[in-house]
Amino acid sequence: MKLGWMVAVFGVMLPGVVGCGDSACENWCEDTLDCLRSDVDDDALEEAKSHCDEACDEMEDQAEDAGCEDAFDEFMTCIEDAGNVCDGSPKCANKESAYGTCISKYCNAHPSATGCGGPA
Repeated sequence: MKLGWMVAVFGVMLPGVVGCGDSACENWCEDTLDCLRSDVDDDALEEAKSHCDEACDEMEDQAEDAGCEDAFDEFMTCIEDAGNVCDGSPKCANKESAYGTCISKYCNAHPSATGCGGPA
């Protein structure tokens, strides 16, 4: 997986989103942030991890709005089964790419949609 992409996704989505619950996405978010442990202050890392549920709810909502639920679910299932996210394994690269492509197409057509970088 591309760690840089995952960090960028969570960095963009963490502020100001709402949600709750536990999921493969939240585990992935927390595990991905843990990969940064040696480079980031522990308090800042824990603060970021406290927003994983919110970020994942935003991702799920965006996947639904974009018609990318299947790609999102396949990606989450793959990463749930993949093991250590810090090892950079390409095991889920095709699922990540399919999900990213689906979201990119949606955001290109709807640049002001939530999560697409423009004003909502």
